[in-house]
Amino acid sequence: MQANALNLRQARPHPHRTGRGFTLIELLVVIAIIALLMSILMPALGHARAQANRLVCSTNLRNLAQAAHLYADENDGYIPRDYYHGANNPPGGYNHGHYFFGSRLSQYLGGPPIDPYYDDPENGTPPPGEPSMSFDEAQEYMREIFAGMGSLHCPELTIEEHTVHYVSSGWDFDDIGESQGVSRLDDIPGAPSDVIYFTEGNLERLDTDWFGHHDFFHPTHIPFDERDEMNANPRTIAANDNRHLGSTTAGYFDGSARSRELTVEEISIREFVPRTRLD
Repeated sequence: MQANALNLRQARPHPHRTGRGFTLIELLVVIAIIALLMSILMPALGHARAQANRLVCSTNLRNLAQAAHLYADENDGYIPRDYYHGANNPPGGYNHGHYFFGSRLSQYLGGPPIDPYYDDPENGTPPPGEPSMSFDEAQEYMREIFAGMGSLHCPELTIEEHTVHYVSSGWDFDDIGESQGVSRLDDIPGAPSDVIYFTEGNLERLDTDWFGHHDFFHPTHIPFDERDEMNANPRTIAANDNRHLGSTTAGYFDGSARSRELTVEEISIREFVPRTRLD
């Protein structure tokens, strides 16, 4: 009797064992279905990711434009425009020079205050208790600060070489093609909501050693020139750039930010220069 019971237990199927495995054809069908689903979902996921990153850029550029308003409130209405070292710190103070927007707006964007000296150390005096620096040392000092400021970075780009991904308007609106240092916000001609102040940069054009190209003031610096022809290598994002699937974002002089398709209909020179100055 005990032997028969033992044989029955051995013959009874184990409750956790499956009846059989997949056949090769079934496995191939499952793999094909998974591949089909991935081919359907991946473009949608990529599009969603690009939209999310564009939203981050839009937020960053809005914050930059609004930070300039805060800066203006504390600096007699002046805002940073074109940056060029060698034109700062003479008598008249830093409201009359060419200062980098990153250094001037840092403290309004979650970064530390940066003394104007570091924009142009060859023509200024270091802050009390701080050592003097060469121009290259001062640029590296600011680069290290900006590397930790997410508000200056597009999530589609890296910060290995460039720690600031945005550029500012340095247009002299009274002399198209020339640059303008600091200027009063109230002196911007036309409607501030119609003129781009900040936008995304073209890293292939921007210098890695200094921030002197992080501005635009000439028709060749923007996606399309005055003839509505595409510029091959502008300082702003190029018309054929695909980091945001053929679109970009821009911050305007009124503190707003909007998305724009990279087409001549949506981001021509008329978005960068008041129309009254182009007539």
